[in-house]
Parts: sequence; structure tokens; C-alpha cells
Amino acid sequence: MMLEVSGASKTINKIFNAVNQSKTPSESVDLNQQVEEAVGRIESVWADVYRSFSFQQHSDFEKDGYTFLRRDQLERLYGSN
Repeated sequence: MMLEVSGASKTINKIFNAVNQSKTPSESVDLNQQVEEAVGRIESVWADVYRSFSFQQHSDFEKDGYTFLRRDQLERLYGSN
């Protein structure tokens, strides 16, 4: 969901296509697997943050396409530094 909202899914598809055209099949499979694992981690973290939205955040997100995150949500998304 995060990737679709941010438009990143189009970019990732372009990367997959470019990699598949420029690498040997075994190199493409390895890189594709690494990208898929990274995307899976990103989606998992985003799903965790999304589930923690307050009623107001859900409302804002549905209405406006974005919402402001609380400190704890930002830390889940980016780490606690």
C-alpha cells in the first residue's frame, strides 16, 4: 500500500525491467530476490504504522491522501535516532 501511495511501485517495476535486460539470468534472479525482500520489509513496517493510526489519522489519510505521523510512528518507520 505504501508503495502504491508513494508511486514507488512504478519505479520498482522499471528497476526490475532494467535489471532483467542488463544482467545474466542468475544475476537477475539474485537481485530481484533482494529487491523483493527489501520491498517486503518496507511494506511490513508501513502496515504496522498504518495499523497504529488514530481515528483522525485514518480520516485525514482517506480524505487528503496523507496524514501527519506521531513521534512513535515516525520511529517505527525510520528508526529511533
